[in-house]
Amino acid sequence: MRPWILLAKSIGACPRILADDILLLVHGAGMIRRFTTGLTLTHQYVLDMGAKIAEGKSLNVVSTITARRWLSATAWDLAGGAIKVVEHLRYLGGHLTTTTKRHHSTLTQRGVVGQHMAGRAGRLPASRKQKAAIIRVKVMSTALYGIEVADFAEREYAKLSTAILAALTINASRKDVDWTFTVASFGSDLDPVVQTLTRRCMALRRAIAKKPHMRGKYQGIYEAYRRCNSAATLQDDYTTSQLSNLKPAPHPTMDSRSIWKQGVKPRGPIGLLLQSIHYLGAALNATFEIVQYNEVPIHIFQTTH
Repeated sequence: MRPWILLAKSIGACPRILADDILLLVHGAGMIRRFTTGLTLTHQYVLDMGAKIAEGKSLNVVSTITARRWLSATAWDLAGGAIKVVEHLRYLGGHLTTTTKRHHSTLTQRGVVGQHMAGRAGRLPASRKQKAAIIRVKVMSTALYGIEVADFAEREYAKLSTAILAALTINASRKDVDWTFTVASFGSDLDPVVQTLTRRCMALRRAIAKKPHMRGKYQGIYEAYRRCNSAATLQDDYTTSQLSNLKPAPHPTMDSRSIWKQGVKPRGPIGLLLQSIHYLGAALNATFEIVQYNEVPIHIFQTTH
């Protein structure tokens, strides 16, 4: 596929290959013209190799309404007709959304599976410490896979938390959620809300470790949220009094977080990270430190663990 990669790069596109799937990314001014050229050349290249284009399996994704309409009405002769245009899709295990309305059906299904797994773990003839280890390794890995680019609804957070609490404790009608997760986790906190923030921080750390030159791009995304006065962002001259006004949201099993949720309108992984930080009554400054009143700042990139 190297000739195709060079061909795609020659027209200003970004080619990606994963097993038997290929992905062509184009952005910026003139993206539709370059995408049309690139996709036509891709179809021709695949046919010249003696391969067959899988009709009905190809998808086009675009982030603007005008381009979406044009692509929906366009037929591709070499592909056998029109190609379906979608607003969201599952890719590399995560659920990607190209509109302001976020979709997370893939994550929702995983959350349901996680709830059932937690229920089964709770019925095992094992100690609570062993059950906590099972939940940490199996349930969390399944239910929260892809949480870095998507999000649960509030009721889904509550149901998953309830299922985990039921597995770790007796069937009591009243439990203190914070104390229960602190005492019964037997290690890192098993609260899905906490695990969500942890995984989003780790995803950003890994992204920077693999591609340090992209840090400026993430900084620019943060600045865009800050210009919109998004919650969890701070001006460079912020004071401790501002931090003292930040209050944590209640746990989804206890009360609604709708007021906090309105503070951030996430458009991607950075926005979702800001949302998780905002729920904790903290904020992220321009150097990517998580700051909270009367607490030591935590630098996302420079913290050792």
